[in-house]
Amino acid sequence: DASPVENEQPVQDAKDKLQNTVDDPNSTTEDIKKAAEDYTKAIDDAKDARDDAKDAGNTALNQDASPVENEQPVQDAKDKLQNTVDDPSSTTEDINKAAEDYSKAIDDAKQARDDAKDAGNTALNTDANPVSNEQPVQNAKTALENVVNNATSTTADVNKAAEDYTKAIADAKQAREEAKTAGDEVVASAGNVAQNATVAQAIADYHATTTAADNSTKTTADIKAAADKVAAAIKAANEAGNQTDNGNTDNTGNTGNGGNTNTGTDTDTGTNTTPDGLPDTNTPGTLPDTNGNSTNQGDTDDGSENINLPDTFGPDDGDATLPDTNADGSTISNGQHKDGKKLVAAGKAQSNTRIAAAQQAAGTTSRSANQQADLPQTGDGDATRTSMIGLALATLLGLFGLGAKRKRDDE
Repeated sequence: DASPVENEQPVQDAKDKLQNTVDDPNSTTEDIKKAAEDYTKAIDDAKDARDDAKDAGNTALNQDASPVENEQPVQDAKDKLQNTVDDPSSTTEDINKAAEDYSKAIDDAKQARDDAKDAGNTALNTDANPVSNEQPVQNAKTALENVVNNATSTTADVNKAAEDYTKAIADAKQAREEAKTAGDEVVASAGNVAQNATVAQAIADYHATTTAADNSTKTTADIKAAADKVAAAIKAANEAGNQTDNGNTDNTGNTGNGGNTNTGTDTDTGTNTTPDGLPDTNTPGTLPDTNGNSTNQGDTDDGSENINLPDTFGPDDGDATLPDTNADGSTISNGQHKDGKKLVAAGKAQSNTRIAAAQQAAGTTSRSANQQADLPQTGDGDATRTSMIGLALATLLGLFGLGAKRKRDDE
């Protein structure tokens, strides 16, 4: 019985030789006996070699494959060796080859794992600033550290964790730049309201946040939040600047530099008037008369009839110049600014015609007109002075005449 080595090539060769010798009529008894002995020896030798190969295979199967025993190439090589050893049809050469393959798979896996761990450690030492404090980056870094230090991690696990960490850094940096670009655009959109106290503070806070983020002490989320606050401040400032006078008392008491009036119509109900009695209106095509937050708040009275907004604040004290006194006791002087509006005085002399026209249109009497109505008329003053001079002359003449009469009587 040549099993389980009957398929071994030396055994088959010896068997064929014995068969040919037996079948050859010229073979001697000695030839046949020698061929039979050779065949038996081939079987014995093959069995010994097979046993040695199986021992080597089992030794290979029992070798320490850690920490790569769970690597797929290692597992595949081990399964193949086990099947080869257990297969009675396997040759000694098959067993030896499978054992060699398994040992090589272990060595290759260990080398690949070492390379992966080196790559992982290199990734861990990557400069992740300024996004090292971003949560996705920190999470990816922790995952990579755990994989590298875990003996059961495969090479694929280490490589994947290293790739994920590198990608997390790149993604965080891109998100950071996009947030800063968007925030800078918001700041640039402030325009005319950039000097608004709330807007200016929000912008300053935004710049402080971006600087801190560059030093890895603030996050991209912080930058976005700061930019949102700037946007909200800009919106609020713009909305405040676009509010119209709807009859509220915001500009009650404003005067148009000596009584000048805007002779148009606006959204005002018409009941809100300045102290000199002039209607609180605008010229057609201009912005409504507001409390100083309009977009044309810098317009001043140039002495013409096309006046956009009231040029002063507070009650008019009756003369043609500033200062006028506000309700809170403060005063407004020539050249002074209030809420972004330059305050100028036009002068009564340049305004009388417009005052009268506005008074007639409004159906009211201005304070300046009332003051002028209280003064004496120029013609009446001249007549009074003439009468008084005549009376003085008559008195003097009478006295001279009386003195001359007394002198004649004495003579």
